[in-house]
Amino acid sequence: MPSSRLQTVLEHFQKSGEFLSVYYNSSDWSRFSFGNLEFVNDEWTVLTSYTSFGDWDGYAVRPTMDVCRIEFDGSYERDLSTLIASKNIKTKRIDFNLKTDPLKTVFDLSKKERIPIDLWGHDRSMPRSGIIDDINSGIIYFQVINSDGKLDAKMRVDIDEITGVDIWSTDTRKLMKLMDEK
Repeated sequence: MPSSRLQTVLEHFQKSGEFLSVYYNSSDWSRFSFGNLEFVNDEWTVLTSYTSFGDWDGYAVRPTMDVCRIEFDGSYERDLSTLIASKNIKTKRIDFNLKTDPLKTVFDLSKKERIPIDLWGHDRSMPRSGIIDDINSGIIYFQVINSDGKLDAKMRVDIDEITGVDIWSTDTRKLMKLMDEK
């Protein structure tokens, strides 16, 4: 569980909509996500993500307790915010609310609309891309999608093993296009 101070700071940024850089790995501060906090509770944060080129990169759902550092109002954040403001960016909206687990929201959307997502486990070097087939008793049934957009193996994973989910990221939108072409 995150400290109440961290929770308060994150909730402030959720309400303000201010852009920030969020670091989730205390042993690797070279990797971070940039965007604005869409949702925060004591278990999960949801970041509306942007690439370093100012393009929308979907939503990143990560454990709140993994947030180890945030940066805001620095030259990187100001410059990227200016770049994003200069673009006419079209995004997909997801209604994350405090009454619903954000993982469930993303999983239900993936299942209902056949939207590819990236699942992250404890080995954060590589996510698995695919579509949720079913969720039952804390187990996710997942149809893996190759990098060329072809359906591959079926996977079964315990929901407690998931350390993050991305939806509508640049990579998963690419998979959607490739799947549509097949």
